[in-house]
Amino acid sequence: DPSYLPNLAKTYVNAGVAYDDLHDLKRAIAYYDKALSIYEPLARENPSYLPDLAGTYISFAFAHFALGNLEAFKTFIVKGLSLPLAKSYLMEQIPIIIDIALMLLDANELSFIFKQTLIARGSEHEELCDAFRDVAENLSTDQNPKKRELAELLSGLLQKYC
Repeated sequence: DPSYLPNLAKTYVNAGVAYDDLHDLKRAIAYYDKALSIYEPLARENPSYLPDLAGTYISFAFAHFALGNLEAFKTFIVKGLSLPLAKSYLMEQIPIIIDIALMLLDANELSFIFKQTLIARGSEHEELCDAFRDVAENLSTDQNPKKRELAELLSGLLQKYC
């Protein structure tokens, strides 16, 4: 009886978060991977699991980023942001994404992530564009010059892709 699978996946995610909090990133990644192995087929069968899958991809991406695995980060952040997310969850993730963007501050990397995410979302990308417009507007008046630079970069990407 596969009815236990959603609860098992959630348990794996929670274990991943706990290990993430303990800075045991390899173990966190292992648990996120177990959750993904359940959520991916569940979401194919039932779209109501897409937000859970998206959130797990994003957590998986951040754990990879913390380990310095930039390629894995890019792959999974795009996968996560490409799926339908509850707007409140998306808005919670944006400050974390901005912090990572400030660490990277590489126009090519950010452009790649942004473009791939919008392409993957297809016609449903307006919500993401609106969220990043708000972020760019807020960053443009920040005292931190790196944040203003990021605002300019985001504005350019928004003009090009939104």
